[in-house]
Amino acid sequence: MSEKPGASGYPYLIFRFEYEEKKYGSAWRNYSFHPKALPYLQQLLTRLGYSQDEVGGEFSLDENELLGRPVVLRLVPSTDPQYPQPNIDDVFDPENVPSGATSAATSGWTS
Repeated sequence: MSEKPGASGYPYLIFRFEYEEKKYGSAWRNYSFHPKALPYLQQLLTRLGYSQDEVGGEFSLDENELLGRPVVLRLVPSTDPQYPQPNIDDVFDPENVPSGATSAATSGWTS
């Protein structure tokens, strides 16, 4: 978790994802604790195996439980010429990727 609050005034978690093929580097996604943004973090954590009950209230997140865990990312092109790396649109557990992911493999799905 970041030590300083984000622009919203709320702290946030920074998730870094490393691609299986090391030549692509890493991708990042921030998850804010702002009340309006919290459902996105809760959705990610339930997709990664936490129960709705666990993420629905206060709980302690052990980052060691998430480190090294494989995920599937849905990437979208960047609209910022200063940062041409694709943006993460969504994150899924490899066992529970939506059925459209197979056909979307050439348009942004990666693991």
